Amino acid sequence: MNEMLSSFIDYLYEEKNLSENTLMSYRRDLKQYEEYVLKNGIDYLTVKKDDLNEYLSYLKELGKAPSTVSRNVASLKAFYGFLYDESVIDTNPSEGIRYNKNVRKIPGVLTGREIDKLFSQPDITTFKGLRDKAMLEVLYATGIRVSELISLKNKDINIKVGYISCSGNGTKRVIPLHDEAIDILKLYIKRHKNMFTEEGFIFVNVNGQPITRQGFWKVIKEYVKAARIKKEITPNTLRHSFAAHLIQNGADLKSIQQMLGHKDISTTQIYNNFTNSRITQIYKNAHPKAR
Repeated sequence: MNEMLSSFIDYLYEEKNLSENTLMSYRRDLKQYEEYVLKNGIDYLTVKKDDLNEYLSYLKELGKAPSTVSRNVASLKAFYGFLYDESVIDTNPSEGIRYNKNVRKIPGVLTGREIDKLFSQPDITTFKGLRDKAMLEVLYATGIRVSELISLKNKDINIKVGYISCSGNGTKRVIPLHDEAIDILKLYIKRHKNMFTEEGFIFVNVNGQPITRQGFWKVIKEYVKAARIKKEITPNTLRHSFAAHLIQNGADLKSIQQMLGHKDISTTQIYNNFTNSRITQIYKNAHPKAR
């Protein structure tokens, strides 16, 4: 990618007459994108729209400002438009991506029934199925980010007491695990303890290498399809479902903020919308004159 990136920057300089600051922004954005694709084993020439949207989700997870994410969209569109015009790629994956930095969209969540359907898909008699089930349970039990999930090490999980500790977005926090998550983790670790070390990653592939974000995204899509769930799902859907279900069942916003690792409670306040929607539904179901 480095060679094509250099050609793109030369093109911007020679043909578009852009300022030095603008060129630096493009280069910085795309170098970060290059690091991401290399780390996750992604071929930047064959990515799809979903891959680019996943990258934007990753930037948001890192705590990037909406204006920064929006600028990255522009950088990706310009880069892939250049590759398409130069016949390096046959289709432009960036055509369908967009990011409105001024609109805070209510995140999509799964219902309790959909969670049950999704979690019943992995075949826990196999290594992959047991690992996948454990990942899903831990993610929904704790609401941690996908990047935090795949970074968990043996030393970060206290099965005996029932909690995990993780660091992300500049925060270090301890989050409890419910019984189902504890039980599946115990089984996973017991069956495959030869694959783990104290400093090693807990969620690994058959070669003992840590799962990547891209790998987890494939896991989610596989089981969503098998469960015949029609909603638009992202790797963060379980994180959003965790927060929404907690607030619907009476958890306070401050506690949810701490568990999610949000620096600013205004980020967490979007989940208040799920309380409001639940109240509306209760009213419709219970009030004798409601329709």
